[in-house]
Amino acid sequence: MKVSLLIRVILLTTITIAAPHPTLAVNCELQYVSPDKFLGIWSDHKTNEDKCKSIAKRTLDAYQFDNRQESWTNQNILWNPPLRMEVLNSMKKDDYGVAVGKGVFMIANSYLDDSLSEGTLAHELTHIQDRRQLDGGSMLGFL
Repeated sequence: MKVSLLIRVILLTTITIAAPHPTLAVNCELQYVSPDKFLGIWSDHKTNEDKCKSIAKRTLDAYQFDNRQESWTNQNILWNPPLRMEVLNSMKKDDYGVAVGKGVFMIANSYLDDSLSEGTLAHELTHIQDRRQLDGGSMLGFL
């Protein structure tokens, strides 16, 4: 009985996590491109250049942190294509950040001022690095 329940929980969790995240119907405009051209910051609202530079630094630092933690052997795949970061006022209430595919992630503008946002940046960027390394493969989302 306990094994059966565990299997049902695992299957339900797998189905729930594997379901695609609903896309956000947002009109974003490019606000900033990092000097190395790797990160573009897009937004559904006007964001001043100093704030964009600060966001870009934090994001690139988190991307490098993930890279060091994962110790990827294939470095080339991590840096192409460039990242598209969407800083949004219009995210759902309980969404702080979400990675989509191999190069896009969204984060709530209001959440960037929270100290926990550093962890969210690293978390979402890990998903992007994983997807780039898997190159079309997949892994269970809850592992």
